[in-house]
Amino acid sequence: MQDDPPKLVVTQATDESRRASEAAHANSDIRLGAGNVAAEGRGFPQRPRLLGQEQDHCLAKGNNIGHGNAAQHYHSAVLGFLRRVFNFGQPPTDPLAEVQPARARLIVGLGNPGPEFASTRHNLGFLAVEELAKRCQGRWVDDRRRSHSLLARGQTGDLTVIVAKPQTYMNRSGDAVRALIEQTRIDLRNVLIVYDDMDLPFGALRLRERGSPGTHNGIRSVVAALESQNVPRLRIGISQAAPGSATDHVLSEFAPEQEADVQALVSRAADAAYAWATESAAAAMNRYNAVQT
Repeated sequence: MQDDPPKLVVTQATDESRRASEAAHANSDIRLGAGNVAAEGRGFPQRPRLLGQEQDHCLAKGNNIGHGNAAQHYHSAVLGFLRRVFNFGQPPTDPLAEVQPARARLIVGLGNPGPEFASTRHNLGFLAVEELAKRCQGRWVDDRRRSHSLLARGQTGDLTVIVAKPQTYMNRSGDAVRALIEQTRIDLRNVLIVYDDMDLPFGALRLRERGSPGTHNGIRSVVAALESQNVPRLRIGISQAAPGSATDHVLSEFAPEQEADVQALVSRAADAAYAWATESAAAAMNRYNAVQT
């Protein structure tokens, strides 16, 4: 929908001060905050069990249950300190290392890198996967040399979840997705592409397992690069533009009065992607396709 602008630094889309910090450290690992994931041993990356406690995966809303007694609190605090000092229990520095394709899911949010695009309608795919990684304490790693993407990796049970933000700009998103699939050998049925869609009303979500790319240049690039329309995708509605103004529409920001609705939509999109990864496409479609804010 737009020509590729000059290459820009890597940024996050949710916080001005964080963007500045990440721009200054574009080649280093980026640790997202834990959001409302407060208890040790919750969320992914997966952590060791505490005193025989069952390991929980990242909950869709980031809810947690505290430890039941003082001894558990004490051991949790000690393990938390050790993790911070020794990076204990964290996923590999290389987010694509030792991936078992049959027990892995790849979730790719589409968007454009750069601060001027961070809050635009066209970057809802980025915002959704950022939310998913943030609430699950994902670590973002700059993997542009290999996969043209920023990557975060988490674990829920024995399932590895890899989250990606291609840094190729929208019209070349397929290059990044193809590189990721070649590196991980994850079956295409277990790859989900998340992106904005003008053909849906604002607030609507549509998850499909296959189909034509429509008018969106990002998913067009993915379909062309993979030479297949059998690409699972989660479309996030942004509503139609006025005639002749599609590019301006997708590259514009939401109105200030829409902020709360946008945040709710991004959260719901992250929930839908998580349900797709951990349950099934059918379960996620039944739960989220019919709901609209």
